[in-house]
Amino acid sequence: MDGLEATIAAKIVRSIIKDKKFKENVDIEVIESEKLSDEDFNSCLTLLDQNLGMLYTIIKGHDWKTEKVDEMKEEGLVYLLIKENGKISGFLSFNLVKDDELSLLYLYEIQLMPQLRNKGLGTELLNLLEIIVKELNASRELRKLWFDYFEEINDLNDPYLEITGIGLTVFSQNNKAFEFYQRNGYDFHIDSPRDRILRNKVFKPSYYLLEKHVKDTFVKL
Repeated sequence: MDGLEATIAAKIVRSIIKDKKFKENVDIEVIESEKLSDEDFNSCLTLLDQNLGMLYTIIKGHDWKTEKVDEMKEEGLVYLLIKENGKISGFLSFNLVKDDELSLLYLYEIQLMPQLRNKGLGTELLNLLEIIVKELNASRELRKLWFDYFEEINDLNDPYLEITGIGLTVFSQNNKAFEFYQRNGYDFHIDSPRDRILRNKVFKPSYYLLEKHVKDTFVKL
């Protein structure tokens, strides 16, 4: 997702959450990655390190932050900064993946501080993503942008322009997160690595690819 797509998506999210009351009375600020302040970025990175730093070190090595910083600053990411009393206590980030094979809202991160976990906020945020997909599919501005970009498309209502659902990557060793996504209707993507059993021993890949289809959201414009 490039900057213009992110701008459209961020505007839609702001409209959805306007006046919405979230669990635990948190405030949510929506911002594109290139507009994220250094202070807020560092808060997000610190929270990610606190939650998953050990797993990243095991899987990626001690220098995992170098690659991760570049990823978190990629153009096209939209951040939802979850704040309590003006300070970040969680964040969610996503972008749009649109090519010949995929058409998804891709969830990069959903990270919460301990005091916000197991209280329904994570599920509320996943439900919010489904609403975002529906509104993106109803956005003439986004569809026109893609219509102009993909030369082979000659109809604004071509199903190729539909965002079909939500995708994400989860570490196979992060059992709580994997079970959380499964409870909320996510399943293995067709191209996801899977566990292998050899001589009665289970060998896990480093990560799984999960997805959830969001049905019947492509409206005729």
